Amino acid sequence: MRAILLHLRTNLLFLPIVLLFLSSEGYAQIIDMQLSNRRSVKPDWFGIGSQNTTRDGMYIDHPDLLQHAPDMNAKVIRFPSGGNSNWWDWKTGWFVDDPNVPPHNPNQAPVYNTLENFKVLVDETGAVPLFALNMISSTLAYQLEMLHYADSLGMEVKYIELGNEFYLAEEEDSSYIYSIFPDAQTYGIVASKWIDSIHAHFPEAKVAAQGAFNRNNQSRRVLWDGNLLETLEGEDAITFHQYFSASGTEAKGEGDGKYNTNDVVEFLYRPFKAWNIMATEDLPLVRPGKEVWITEYNLQDFNIPVHGSWGHALFVATQTLHYLESEKITNVNFHTVCGTAGYGGYFIDYKGFKFKDDGSFKEPPNPPITTSWDKTSSGHAVQIISEAVDGMKYASELSFTGAPAIAFVEDDETVTYPSLYGWQFSNDNASTAIIVNLSGSEQKIKTTDVFKTGGNYERIAAAATDYIANDGDVLKKNSSVPATLTVKEYSITNKAG
Repeated sequence: MRAILLHLRTNLLFLPIVLLFLSSEGYAQIIDMQLSNRRSVKPDWFGIGSQNTTRDGMYIDHPDLLQHAPDMNAKVIRFPSGGNSNWWDWKTGWFVDDPNVPPHNPNQAPVYNTLENFKVLVDETGAVPLFALNMISSTLAYQLEMLHYADSLGMEVKYIELGNEFYLAEEEDSSYIYSIFPDAQTYGIVASKWIDSIHAHFPEAKVAAQGAFNRNNQSRRVLWDGNLLETLEGEDAITFHQYFSASGTEAKGEGDGKYNTNDVVEFLYRPFKAWNIMATEDLPLVRPGKEVWITEYNLQDFNIPVHGSWGHALFVATQTLHYLESEKITNVNFHTVCGTAGYGGYFIDYKGFKFKDDGSFKEPPNPPITTSWDKTSSGHAVQIISEAVDGMKYASELSFTGAPAIAFVEDDETVTYPSLYGWQFSNDNASTAIIVNLSGSEQKIKTTDVFKTGGNYERIAAAATDYIANDGDVLKKNSSVPATLTVKEYSITNKAG
């Protein structure tokens, strides 16, 4: 089943009947699972960002990070990642000495993240770098020197991204960035020169220019992709950062500012809406033959305390799997490896629900104490998916005949999305699969047509409104695959080969 949204005009009085049917306990029908068309998956399809290694005493080769990062199975690590890229001095491994640099924990002593430090993490994980270059406070010559130095250290110069989020209007450094790149055409002219020079020095490297995901209809975002192509030449790829909120209702000021079970149905629909925007508005503008890299993605909501909930895990799992729906997308990078429950894959301390450094997200009532280097809710989601993808060559979307749809009303229309969403991954010798149950009911799936050789499965689950503060907050089950597999409500299941 393709994850394209279906909108039907409806009488509002009918909606509770739909929801009662879809969320009723003990949904008994056996669901038939089948495979769709197969696409190829690059060995380094999944990656991760490293931005938060500049915060709260963290650094790129911190012993705890080196111990845990390999479990994420990231084949690409973006460096230095995020807005840091625009103000980064690779020789010092810290921010440039420039009065225009936005505040970065000004009371914190610098912890340097040099290329030598970064190489330690790259070697420990076996990943390749994705270098995000500084086009704002540096020069082309200085950035080429960095790439040559990375090459001399034995790091592969394979993926390069030209700058970070020049289309934003609301950041502290946006006005300064606008003074350098007043529009996408100007950026395209400069980016073309950088691409040509980088290719001359590193002919095998792939160089990407920035695209803009149209998340909010801001005029600069809306016009960016089309305007960029007027002047851009020689790009190998276009990058997108996809962040999306948990609730359009709350964003319009129509909610109560809280997160409870009544919010879950809309929350778990939002990745489908985000994908629909990207698939219909952004990806069609990418020129034929050019790759797409999702160099940052995650949940981003400032209105209700959803970050770190199990709903956040289900959101990110669905978001990650959607990128398989376009063969243009050849690399995805979860943002980011560690930090708080806001963005991190791992907690770095006991204050994982204190969000002052993660964009002022709303904290839950009575924020729980977190366990250092246990996974966040989103960390659980991307880890189980990256494990399934690791070593696989192909992906096929799973269809679930007989599975109920989930529905709710948005702007006087009924919006539906699938309760089960999943993909199978395979190579010449084995297969894995991820199945996400987005409903509040257990569902029974016939496995024999797809999982012909059986195998084992791992399932992780929690209540969608639970906050995940340590690994013990997630319910886990490991067992052999039966002919009829029961997938628990609000769960993510990985079938191993």
